[in-house]
Amino acid sequence: MNVLFVGPYRQPDMWGSLSRSMISSLLSIKEIELTTRPIFLATSSLPTPNLDPNIFKCESNKKESYDVLIQHTLPHFMVGSEIFDLNIGVTSFETKGNVEWDNHLKILDKILVSTQAEKKCVSKHLRDRVRVIGGAIPEVDNSIDPLPNRFCFYCFGGNIETKGGLLPLLQAYLSEFHVNENISLVIHTNNAPEAQTLINDTVSTLGIYGQRYYPHIHLVTDNPDDSVHKQCQCLVDTSITRGFKEEVARALSYGNTPIILEGTGMDEYVNDSNGWVVKSNESLLVCPDRPIPNAFTARESCLIADKLHLRKCLRNAFDNRLLQKQKSSKGKECSASFSVDRQRDLIKEALCL
Repeated sequence: MNVLFVGPYRQPDMWGSLSRSMISSLLSIKEIELTTRPIFLATSSLPTPNLDPNIFKCESNKKESYDVLIQHTLPHFMVGSEIFDLNIGVTSFETKGNVEWDNHLKILDKILVSTQAEKKCVSKHLRDRVRVIGGAIPEVDNSIDPLPNRFCFYCFGGNIETKGGLLPLLQAYLSEFHVNENISLVIHTNNAPEAQTLINDTVSTLGIYGQRYYPHIHLVTDNPDDSVHKQCQCLVDTSITRGFKEEVARALSYGNTPIILEGTGMDEYVNDSNGWVVKSNESLLVCPDRPIPNAFTARESCLIADKLHLRKCLRNAFDNRLLQKQKSSKGKECSASFSVDRQRDLIKEALCL
């Protein structure tokens, strides 16, 4: 079977990472002859990631005809063509209710997503075309067991976009803990000035103490060799969007007991045995810094954290170290859930191979 894969696998971001992992899964299917072609959904100042040499080899492939077209992109960029026996779209549905994408999705024979939560975001009349293929990440070395001076929560704040959900985490963390407690919140961000502004505004809004009495927060702007994962104990992801989150999967593999929101798709691999699941509510999406046009509008819905329950989960993780250690061990056992082999089998099933 000749397969043409078009996707943003040269991008140094989440889309690029998901695209590369899917190519790895496709390459492991012996029935497939794969050709790849890159597209770019965004510009970035970050360096282009090192690509598997096999991807370069696939880029040099050229067949007279292809049986299957697989497009990893946003729905409004997808096309359908009769020259392929099968037109497949791979995408991420971060919100629910974007019916404008239906006209693009209905031209596809199949739609591949990473989580059941994303499948539920697709309109009901198209849902029978959707297949869930999970997510894959490179294997991590979780044998290192650092002993930091502080218990460290951590999160990935990106550019401090609204959809990242940093504000409710700051409100919960700063209102629950005190400077005298041996604790820190490490925020990995590409925009430290904006993050600091948000922290200062949150402190001012809460009005509990003077500035110096709030718990410690540390901003970092790089993560060489997964240093943030290796030096912290508990990842917190309160993003309002659904989908597979690579950093949450990596945290599980490192034993870093994630705290995540129910209904986001992350709760399909994070549960009470290996982390904490915070209650959430479906809410009107209000996102002034929309990442793409014609999406993330108020016609869509998102998931927001129950901040009281989030605060309770943070406290539980900090106070109950024995429970946190037990959950950590269970998390490390989840590594097989994110293997290329598992995703390969799900893709083969979707392709009826």
